[in-house]
Amino acid sequence: MVFQYPHTVSFVFMFVLIVSACSNSNTVKDIKVTDMNNNKTATISDLKEIQTIENAIRTAKKLDGIVDVANPQYTIQIGEESYFLWFQDQSATLINEQKTETIYKIENAGEINKIIRATL
Repeated sequence: MVFQYPHTVSFVFMFVLIVSACSNSNTVKDIKVTDMNNNKTATISDLKEIQTIENAIRTAKKLDGIVDVANPQYTIQIGEESYFLWFQDQSATLINEQKTETIYKIENAGEINKIIRATL
């Protein structure tokens, strides 16, 4: 029993260390959105709205083919990442500014469209 106690303390310490290192390390506090038509920039800081936008980007579907698009409607800055964004009806097209050879489609983009329009 005496020998198991230090191992238990070590395990608990390592677990707490790992959890604290992983949590909130990539938490986004705000998203900057720019309307490219009028060059107006606004900040989204509501946590629920940030999560909605991040989830939409994370679940966007990669499209095959050659990227040939018009100037973006919006740019969005999330942490260190910047994206070009176009809305069509209830979907959206997304391109990471650093990886312009790949295009993504966001299905059911009505909610993020509503968030962005209300912010600007």
